[in-house]
Amino acid sequence: MSSLQARYLADFPQDLNYVHMAAAASLQILGYYIYRSAKNQKDRVQETPEDSSIRDLQYIKTKHGRLLTSGWCANTRHIEYLGQWLISLAWCLLCGFDSVIPYTYTISTAILLAYRVCRDEGYCRDKYGEDWNQYCKQVPYRIIPGIY
Repeated sequence: MSSLQARYLADFPQDLNYVHMAAAASLQILGYYIYRSAKNQKDRVQETPEDSSIRDLQYIKTKHGRLLTSGWCANTRHIEYLGQWLISLAWCLLCGFDSVIPYTYTISTAILLAYRVCRDEGYCRDKYGEDWNQYCKQVPYRIIPGIY
């Protein structure tokens, strides 16, 4: 988390109503839920595929592990990054809309996550080979379903 938002609010206090605060808190909770549950699902498929909570999930079995093709990863390969970005946006929303400065955190997080996806995809392509290409055909999007 960046301290920029706290500093901005100290210098430029915002008159936030309950709806505004509830929206930011809800976005924070949603982002955390997406991040944590998607990450847990991926980890369980790799570490304990016999776990009854993931028994019905589909995946591609490779010589290097499993590539999840259902659940959170039915449409996006890195949905947990969307959760991280929503969390960063929630912190910025508390600063209002008078300045772009508090949103530099969300912008830089988006750039970082886009770079991370490209790096991860290259690593996975090298690691999984043809299995990765098959996976990308089954799970077409990187972060945002239907968009990217």
